[in-house]
Amino acid sequence: MHLLKYIALVSFILMASLTFSENSMSAQEMIIEAEQANALAAEVGFEWRDTAKMIAQAKTALADGKEAEAFDLAQSAYEQAVLAKQQGDYMKENWQAYIPR
Repeated sequence: MHLLKYIALVSFILMASLTFSENSMSAQEMIIEAEQANALAAEVGFEWRDTAKMIAQAKTALADGKEAEAFDLAQSAYEQAVLAKQQGDYMKENWQAYIPR
């Protein structure tokens, strides 16, 4: 039952995060959002391996004038960070369920 709630929550957040578009937010703003979301994931100890790398790639792409590529990388990093934070929050509350009996 916990797993179903978790999947539903992840699906909802993922869909919500996909509402960002290049029309409503610049690549620089998306990078900032991704950095902030990744910081929250790190606070709960669940920062994913590639998220910071993706943010760095987005910054490089932006510096090279590749706005669309930078936005896409930052959006992917943001989505990963949101999911990582959700994973951390979920495990904080449900870690006991994963202990073998």
